[in-house]
Amino acid sequence: MFRRLPARATVLVSVVLAVSTSLASCTDATGLPSSLADAGAGEDTAFRREGVGRSPKSTVASIEISPAEFAMAAGNATVLTAVARNRDGRALNTTPVWITSDPAVAVVSNGSVQALKPGIAFVTAMVGGVADTAIATVTAVVLPVASVVVSPSAAALVVGETRQFAANPVAADGISLADRPVAWSSSNEQVVRVSETGEAVAVSPGSATLAASAAGVTSVADVTVSPTPAVPVAAVTVTPAPASLTEGTTLQLHARVTDGGGAELADRPLTWVSSNEGVVKVSGDGLVTGIAAGTSTVTATAEGRVGAATVTVTPSRVAVANISLSTSAATIDAGASLQLVAVPHDAAGNELSGRAIAWTTSDAGVASVSSSGLVRGLAGGSATITAEAEGKTAAAALTVTAAPLPAPTEPTPPPTSPTPTPAEPTPEEPTPEEPAGDRVGYYVSPSGSSSGAGSKASPWDLTSVLRGSQRVAPGDTVWLRGGTYRGAFQNYLNGTAGRLIVLRALPGERATIDGDLAITGSYVAFWGIEVMNSAPNRYGGGTGRNGINQRAPGSKLINMVVHDIGQSGIGTWKEAPDAEVYGSIVYNVGWHEADRGHGHSLYVQNLNGTKSIRDNIMFNNFAYGVHAYGETNQYLRNIVFEGNVVFNSGTLAQGSPRPDYMIGGWDPATGIVYRNNFSWRNDGGLTANLSYGGTTNRDLTYVDNYFVGSVQLDPSHWASIHQSGNSVVSPSHSGSMRVVVRPNAFEQGRANVIVYNWGGAGAASADLSGVLRAGDAYEVRNVQDFYGAPVATGTFGGGSISIPLNAVAPPSPIGGSPRAPVSTGSKFHVFVVLKR
Repeated sequence: MFRRLPARATVLVSVVLAVSTSLASCTDATGLPSSLADAGAGEDTAFRREGVGRSPKSTVASIEISPAEFAMAAGNATVLTAVARNRDGRALNTTPVWITSDPAVAVVSNGSVQALKPGIAFVTAMVGGVADTAIATVTAVVLPVASVVVSPSAAALVVGETRQFAANPVAADGISLADRPVAWSSSNEQVVRVSETGEAVAVSPGSATLAASAAGVTSVADVTVSPTPAVPVAAVTVTPAPASLTEGTTLQLHARVTDGGGAELADRPLTWVSSNEGVVKVSGDGLVTGIAAGTSTVTATAEGRVGAATVTVTPSRVAVANISLSTSAATIDAGASLQLVAVPHDAAGNELSGRAIAWTTSDAGVASVSSSGLVRGLAGGSATITAEAEGKTAAAALTVTAAPLPAPTEPTPPPTSPTPTPAEPTPEEPTPEEPAGDRVGYYVSPSGSSSGAGSKASPWDLTSVLRGSQRVAPGDTVWLRGGTYRGAFQNYLNGTAGRLIVLRALPGERATIDGDLAITGSYVAFWGIEVMNSAPNRYGGGTGRNGINQRAPGSKLINMVVHDIGQSGIGTWKEAPDAEVYGSIVYNVGWHEADRGHGHSLYVQNLNGTKSIRDNIMFNNFAYGVHAYGETNQYLRNIVFEGNVVFNSGTLAQGSPRPDYMIGGWDPATGIVYRNNFSWRNDGGLTANLSYGGTTNRDLTYVDNYFVGSVQLDPSHWASIHQSGNSVVSPSHSGSMRVVVRPNAFEQGRANVIVYNWGGAGAASADLSGVLRAGDAYEVRNVQDFYGAPVATGTFGGGSISIPLNAVAPPSPIGGSPRAPVSTGSKFHVFVVLKR
C-alpha cells in the first residue's frame, strides 16, 4: 500500500542517506542510495520501496506507519507503530530505525514522538532499505478553555420543533478553540432532548436547561417549550430589511408572524439570533446594537419559521480636531495659481478622509480660492486663505506679486542613459492538478471548512488559510475555487524571497471576494482573483476601505480584477518594498462628495527597494487613475510604471475630471520611471500631471509613452529629467492604426492588446505569434466588458488574428454615479487575449 506524500517530504532524502552510511542493515542488494533515488522525483513518490523479484518470506517488502498524519501540542508525546510485511502481506517481527526530519520540532525514539516546538516534522521508519513516513504537525501549547459561548443563549420552542444550538469554547484572550470537543446535555429530557451536535428537539411543554461542556467548563441555554398551537405559524417577516446603523447605536427590529392565510398571529414566542455577534448583538425583543463595522444577518424564529434582515454597521464618525495645510505661507504671481491641500486630523493625529472642506479668502480682489483649494493670484497684495472643516480651521498667508517671475529655462537632459529595464520575472506557474517542482497544491472554496483536508474534495475556508491556521508553507499554491467569498480578509501568510506562497483562482473558475483584502504577510502572490463590493458607499464620504491594501514586502498582485469599490481600488504603500502590481484590471472605484470625486484606481507610495507597476489597465473611476502622491513621511522613491493603460479617469464624478497619471506631493520624488505607458481621454483633457506638488523632485525617466490628451511636465519641478520618444496627441488625431501587443509575463497565452483606431476601421490585426502557440484555443475580451461574451474566439494558426472594433457600453457602477461612464466608441479599445 502506497501513501501519497507532499513533495516537501523529499527533504528526508539527505537525512536517510546520511543515516544509511552507518547502518548496514539499511542497505539491500541494490544499495540504499538507489532504493531512495526515486524519493526526490516529486509528489507522487512515497518513502517506501517494494521488493524486487522473488523475496524470501522473511524479507521486508513494505512497511507502514500508523497514524500516517497526526497533530500534537508542544510538550506532548505520542507513540507510532510501524508494521513491516513480506510480499505475501504477512507481518514480520522487526525493529525499525526511526528518523525525524527536524529534531528541533520533534524527536523520535523507538516510535515514541516527543513534540518540542510548533512546526512540521516528517517521521520515518526504515527496515532493510524499505521506509515509510508519517507527517507530524506540532502546534503551540494547548490553551485552556476559559469559557464556552452558547448560541442562542435562550430559546422558545413549541412541541415538535427543532433548533440547532452552537457552542464555541474560547481561551481567556478570546481566541476560539473550535477543535475542543463539546458535550451536550439536557436538564430534563422529558421536555427537551439534545443531540451530541447541539440539535435540540422540543418534546413536551415545560422548561429545561441545555448545557454545553468543554474541558470541564460549562455554559447553559434556557429553553421554554409551549404546546403546539391550533393555528401554526406559516411565515415570519422582519422589518426593516435590510437595515443599517453606526457603531455604538441601536435599532429596533420588528417581526410579523402570520398564518397560512396571511393573518397576523400575536403573542407567538420569538427567538432572535445574530449571525455575527462581533458586528451586531440582538436582544430577546429584537433590539440590535452595532458593535463594529461589518455585516450580520439577524433572524427571528417562531415555531420553526424564520425571518431575516441583513444589518450593516458603519464606523462611527470621529470628530475633526485640527487641520493641516500643505503650506502656511506662499508667494505667487498675479495670474498664477497654487493648489493648497487641507488634511483633517482627529485628536490622535490620524488623518480623516471624506470630510468636506470649505475654502475662503480674506481679500477676493487679491486672490480667489475654489472649492477644491485652488488659489489664483489676481492682483498685488496679501490675503489669508482659510480651510474649514466641522468648525476647525487652518490658514495660509498668501502674498501676490504684481509682476511675474522670469520663466524657468529648460534643463539639459543628463548624459547618462535611462534606468535599465528590470529583468523580466520568471515566476513559477503551477498547473491546477500538479503544482510545479516541490510546490504543494491546496484548495479553498466559499463552502470550505477550517477542519477540511485542503484537497479539492475537502477544501479549506479562505479565512483560516490567510490567518495561518493551515499547513501552508513557502513555495505552496492555494487554489481558490469559483464562487463568492464575502467579508474583509487579511493575509498573515509569509513566504520567502525565493519561494512565494501563491493564492490563485483556479483557471476556468471565477473566484470573487465581495468585500476587501489586506495583505500584511510578506512574499505572497494573489493571482487572478476578482475583488469587488456589492454595496459600495458612493455618496457617504468614502466610508469603507480600499479594495486591496498592499502592505507586505515582496508581495505581488497578478492579473487581479478590482472594481466597484467605495474607496480606491488598490493601495500599495511604503510598507511594501519590492512589491509588484501586474496585469490587473481596475474600474468603477471611488465616491462622490460635494463638487468632486474621490478614490483612485491605484494609490502608490514607496520608500525602500523598487516598486513595480506594470501592464495594468485602469478606467472609469471617480478621481485619479494612477495616484502617486506623498506628503511628509509618505515617500515616492524608486517606482517603475511600465506598460500600463489608463483612460477616462475621474469621469464618473461631477467637476473637472482628474488626470490618468499623477505624481508629486511634498516629499521629493526620486528614481521615478514612466516607460511605454498609454492613455486615452474622450475629452482630450489633462491625461498626465508629472509636476504636481510644492517641492522639487530629483530624477524622472520619461520615455516612449503614448498619451491621448495633454501632459503637464514642468522642468522646474525636477532636478533631472530624461525624456525621449514620447507622443502626445488629441482624440481627434488622424493617422494610421496603432496596435500594441504586450504579452503577459506570468501567464503564457495571455496578453494585453491596445488599439488606437484613428481611421475608424472595423477590425484590427494583432500579431500574437509571441503570445500563443499554433493549435492553442483562444478568446479575446474587451476590458470594458470583461465578464461578458468574448469579442473573438478561435484556434491559433500562427501570425495575426482579426479583432472586431465595435463600440461597447462600459460597465455601470454599482451604487450609481453622478455621471454615466463614457464609451470610447470604435476609436480606442483595450483587449485581453486568454488561452482557453
